[in-house]
Amino acid sequence: MLCLAFRRCALIVVISLSGVMPRAAWSAQNSEPRQQESRIKWLLIDIADSARASRDLAFAVRVQTHAAVLLWPQDRECARSIFRRAFESLMPSQAEAEAAPEEGGAPEPAAPVSDLRAELLNQVAGRDPELAEEFARRIAYASDTRRVAARDSRKPDGRDMTSFVPVSSRGEDERRELLISVALQVAERDPHRAMTLGQLSLGPAVDLSNPPPGAQGLTSSIISPKFSRLLTIMRGVDSRLADLLFSSAVARLERLPLVDLDDVHTLGSYVVLAASPSTRGAMSRSLVVRFLDLSFRQIMLQVDSGSGAPDEAANDDGSDSIYFIVRQLSDLFARHLPNQLAELKSKTAQSNDSSVAIDPGSIPASTPVDVTREARLADTDGERDALYARAALGWLSAKDVNAAQATAFKISDANVRDRVLIQIVRRQSAEGQIDDAVAIARRLASSVERIEATVRIAGAALALKDRVRATELLNEAEGESVKLQARAARSRILLSVASSFSAFDLQRSFEVLQAAVKSLNGPAPAPEAGKKPQGAGFDELYQMGLESTFAALARRDFDRALFLAQQLSDEETSVLAQLAVCRGGLAAGRDQGQARRNAEKE
Repeated sequence: MLCLAFRRCALIVVISLSGVMPRAAWSAQNSEPRQQESRIKWLLIDIADSARASRDLAFAVRVQTHAAVLLWPQDRECARSIFRRAFESLMPSQAEAEAAPEEGGAPEPAAPVSDLRAELLNQVAGRDPELAEEFARRIAYASDTRRVAARDSRKPDGRDMTSFVPVSSRGEDERRELLISVALQVAERDPHRAMTLGQLSLGPAVDLSNPPPGAQGLTSSIISPKFSRLLTIMRGVDSRLADLLFSSAVARLERLPLVDLDDVHTLGSYVVLAASPSTRGAMSRSLVVRFLDLSFRQIMLQVDSGSGAPDEAANDDGSDSIYFIVRQLSDLFARHLPNQLAELKSKTAQSNDSSVAIDPGSIPASTPVDVTREARLADTDGERDALYARAALGWLSAKDVNAAQATAFKISDANVRDRVLIQIVRRQSAEGQIDDAVAIARRLASSVERIEATVRIAGAALALKDRVRATELLNEAEGESVKLQARAARSRILLSVASSFSAFDLQRSFEVLQAAVKSLNGPAPAPEAGKKPQGAGFDELYQMGLESTFAALARRDFDRALFLAQQLSDEETSVLAQLAVCRGGLAAGRDQGQARRNAEKE
């Protein structure tokens, strides 16, 4: 018995140890990825804080936005904080709002600000609809505050004219489109919040049923062209909410003395879908009739005015809008308000004189042979080159590469000829004709185009698993690129070569990336007279492939890629490269985690 008990105890110890050892090994195996994720987190926080000090508002906001997006899966509260700081930098100060009335109205924001707001809110909406709604409400409130600040001091009959000023400024249009853009992103996941944003996009609900003198001729669009799309998406999730938002829009239009017919057409697109008998949960008849009554009154009002709108500047194409609205809603009128349909058709008969339709089949198609013949008879070199280019592309579309090539070499202008030959190189590369593509690429007049074409052909060779040929072409491209005088072109090509090498030769990839860093750190071109020297710029760096190249290499060797990113002398370029390295490092961590989970399942 004692022996049996001893054996049992020994067995329990062995089983326990067998469970402990894998856990210990698993912990050691996972410690490094977790440490790297922690490093990346604090690096992203530091990058976001550093970006706030940049004088370039666009760069600062975009860097903070990218950092917050990368942080979101790890630390949502920290990411929200970064989103908030970026958003605050895009909002006008209270001092500006208070000073606006004395200066003749609130200043119009710079063009990039509205774009930055849209980019930021779209990123937030995809992750935190509640925070996106908060930002959208603040934007709407700021817009309403500027509207009040710009109020006209004249008050006919003791009433305020502010509500009757046409809201057609660029700022109001951008605000409306921004709100609709965010609503579209959250519509499927959170239709209630989408409805709120849609209502905000309509502007303040002001009672215009009894307008003062001088307000009758004022009209402008208050509904986004994307509003119908928002309603359609919401109907797929909750038809009741979609119809409620539609009703709000109709109520908003009913308060206007004169409605922009584009708004009627936008809502009509939704009504045609929602009121169809075949649609599940079709719109109620009362709501359809309400909209048709509104449409009928506005159409009759604008037809009676003689030009489609009382204000000539309001709608130059009013008759065309009326014609298309009547066609759009004719079936609904016939079903619900047949008497009004007859009156509409009699009133708008003059708008039905459409132009004679042209039958595309009656126009003879020009073949490449015909175009070549026209080129020979051309009077000028420019016209002749344009026709030869058109003929060459025609032969290429007909898959006659030899004829396309022969025709392209008849073009005298080197730039035009290069553009056509590049299309031929792309076709040959896609079809795996590597040697033919190389032969054409080497006849390109532009050095930059020739080297970039070589890199593209190397990618095609790599797709065919011909690493030897791909290596030869990439080495050739690297050797030629270092001879280029233009720093931007040289850096862009080196980054492209490094990215191509990363797929199969990590060592060579880092060697070329080092050369690209050296090129980027080289002397920048002299700025124009009166302008300060600037970095490459956020968009230009993305186009150069800096972000994608550093991200690809960071997935393979995070520390080495980070070291090179920090070697970039331009601070903003270095920040963008470090962001890319963080993205690549996080992606590598996800890949490793997925690989471990797959191994555990097996």
